[in-house]
Amino acid sequence: NSYMYFSGTGVPGTRYWFDIWSRQLTPGTQLTMYFISVFAVFLPAVVFWKKRKLSGLVVILATVFFIYTSLATKTRTTLLVLAIVAFVQILLYVLLESKKVGSIFSNRKLWISVAVAVGVVIIGIFLLKDTQIIREFIDNLGKGGGILNNDRFKVQREAIRQLFDYPMGGRQMKLDFIYCHNVWLDMANASGLIPFFVFLGFTIYSICYLIRFIMKKEIQTDTKLIMAGMYVAFFLYYTVEPALDTSVHFITPWILVNGLIHGYLTKEGKYHGIRKIREKSIS
Repeated sequence: NSYMYFSGTGVPGTRYWFDIWSRQLTPGTQLTMYFISVFAVFLPAVVFWKKRKLSGLVVILATVFFIYTSLATKTRTTLLVLAIVAFVQILLYVLLESKKVGSIFSNRKLWISVAVAVGVVIIGIFLLKDTQIIREFIDNLGKGGGILNNDRFKVQREAIRQLFDYPMGGRQMKLDFIYCHNVWLDMANASGLIPFFVFLGFTIYSICYLIRFIMKKEIQTDTKLIMAGMYVAFFLYYTVEPALDTSVHFITPWILVNGLIHGYLTKEGKYHGIRKIREKSIS
């Protein structure tokens, strides 16, 4: 999709791409779905560089490319997701590796690396601040109410107020937009309260499993950061985009992540159960 956009297929200079899956022009914010899976593993790729150098390099290069693509297509959602996911992963890393944090922050190589990275970013901003891509992206930041007061949030509040007015769905909510820009609310508007509460229950259920997954001492920290990052990235996307109305393959990655987490915990539970039975039989 990115290749076709930069090669002139679609509408260059706008936020509309040609999507090879849906075979139609699609806003850049919806194509964020393809970026966030890479952004979710960016920080683990950097922190655990020594464990996976080749794949880590691929992730870092892909992240740089997708950041550039986000700027070129004026896509704010992508960069916001990257920032929030990175913050969550840093916080999670500090909590999980509290004993190592002191030695990590006293590492001179780390501070030199951070200083170099910050210097590169500052130099990059200075060199690119007057380019057309950066100017247009900055101009786009304030459109639609900006980030914090975005029009999508207003529509979502309208949908919540009308949530029980149309229990059978049918897209009868009176909204300023066609969509609520939220998977759960769009489901309520289209299909009614029963699918809405079923999917809401599934979401709460999956959050509980994610917490259990993170609390498992047997699981390595990098795996926890990757799975938590993937979960949070997709979750954030679904809170601001009508993913189910765009294409079903936009919702399946999150379901897959939930399945991986659930499958691991279920398999581990069965393993421990069999182990206890064996220990009892031996004793």
